[in-house]
Amino acid sequence: ETIPCSAIVNTLPINLAPRLFSPSLGPRVEEAADNLRFRAIVFVGLKIPRHHILPASFVYFREHSFNRVTDLSYFKFAMDPPGSTLLVAEIACDPSDAVWTDDDAARKAAIADLERENLISRKEIIDSVVFRSRHAHPMYTLGYEDTLQTLLEAVEGFPNAVTAGRQGRFQYVNTHVAMKMGREAADRLRTKSSA
Repeated sequence: ETIPCSAIVNTLPINLAPRLFSPSLGPRVEEAADNLRFRAIVFVGLKIPRHHILPASFVYFREHSFNRVTDLSYFKFAMDPPGSTLLVAEIACDPSDAVWTDDDAARKAAIADLERENLISRKEIIDSVVFRSRHAHPMYTLGYEDTLQTLLEAVEGFPNAVTAGRQGRFQYVNTHVAMKMGREAADRLRTKSSA
């Protein structure tokens, strides 16, 4: 389907966006798209009837199934029952890993490691949720810079297209930087349209 538009701001993963163009952007761009990789993350959320389980809003770990845990009580979300929080364990993985396809495997791994850290007891878990992001973190492999440049030039080579965001620009950035990238994308579009 073709949808007419005056401009495109791409925030899709930069290795997926070129595949949507018709006609193809060519074998060089397709090869670059095949060679740029993202790390997937499985998020395991556990509702616990306590506040501030962690000493800070998030804590990094090196020796567990997860690499980071976030305690949402620091962000003042209204939770039911009152006084509870959602701990979110982030398990970095590949889509071929068991935790990617098996909610129970992901949940069990996170709970076991949180218990090992004496942060929770499985008996106090009120509820749980598992969700995933296939393109969570860019993987900076040798030579990725040239590959990325090929993809950015292919998408931004159109007079009315820019790419932005963590996935769209293949950058490991926080939210405030992603918002700045959005403003910069709008500026680039304005510059392109006035040229």
